[in-house]
Amino acid sequence: MRRFAPLALLIAFAACFPSDTPGDPYGVYAVVGTLRVNECGQDAAPVQLPYQRVYELYRQDTGVAQLMGSDGSVINGSIGKEGTFQFSSQSAIRMIEPDEIFGIRGCDLVVALTIEGKAVRKKVSGEDEEEEYELEPLEGTLTTRFTPAPGSDCSELLYGSASGGRFHTLPCRVILDLEGEPVVEEALAGQ
Repeated sequence: MRRFAPLALLIAFAACFPSDTPGDPYGVYAVVGTLRVNECGQDAAPVQLPYQRVYELYRQDTGVAQLMGSDGSVINGSIGKEGTFQFSSQSAIRMIEPDEIFGIRGCDLVVALTIEGKAVRKKVSGEDEEEEYELEPLEGTLTTRFTPAPGSDCSELLYGSASGGRFHTLPCRVILDLEGEPVVEEALAGQ
């Protein structure tokens, strides 16, 4: 059985890296997250607080968008015209290797990450000149769900099992409430 260290990615993104441009800049935010709930348990899904990241949002005319984190991660999603956004990714982590000889089915956990909320920007300049926008604070949630994959036996990951698992329950969620202040480009240059 693997220890839970690989799931320190809990609050990191399950990242994919695009080969093309992400779209037009939408806004940059200094984001702080506070823990709302950790159903999994701190031993199973350690939440590193304070959660602080810079989110760069990019949006295409179609609403397709990308969120780039200050840790180099990228997650795909969408931003609506009214500023509502949703970004999500999913990956599987092998926690227990299957072993046919001993009748062990193995355990794969599906880790689904969703960042959703609202980041409104208001147009402040006219049609003829280069468009300028004023950003309002970002509000949202970061939810990480851990679910056993179909056919998996993850009972050994549960607290109180013979192997001393660390999860309080499965499936489970960790939810952070997010607040983000707009970052001006001059402030970024100083970092």
